[in-house]
Amino acid sequence: MALAEGAEALRLAERTGHPWWVAAAAGQHAATLLAAGDPGAARAVAGRGLEAQGRGGGEAYRLRCLAPLAHAGGDRAVIDEAEQLLLGLTAPPRRAWILGSDCYLDLARALTAAGATDRAASALAPLLAATSTVAWSVVRDQALELSTVR
Repeated sequence: MALAEGAEALRLAERTGHPWWVAAAAGQHAATLLAAGDPGAARAVAGRGLEAQGRGGGEAYRLRCLAPLAHAGGDRAVIDEAEQLLLGLTAPPRRAWILGSDCYLDLARALTAAGATDRAASALAPLLAATSTVAWSVVRDQALELSTVR
């Protein structure tokens, strides 16, 4: 059901032609495809979002596509750009972009797969701090599991 709904959301976003809507829908759908075990489709969908969004502003929308692309086997440049954007997010102490939690998790998975577990831990730190004070236990559990991979 989630895969069909994500594909439909992306189709509708593409019909509008609004680059940020396309990037947001593509990034979320790519994350869902990764969770379903289809990295090839996730790469293709994230690529569509990046192409639609381009490089003109909207870093959070770009990150929504870069993080799943990195997790789906992106090259070093993709991982590095996603990491730079994620670490550039600002939030008050012990806060994070909780609604973008998939970006933290996907980047941490990509960094872990690349053997950069210390960088993965740094990427997860804000999410772990934020979820220690709010009721986002599923997100926190995923972040904790990733943070203990060595």
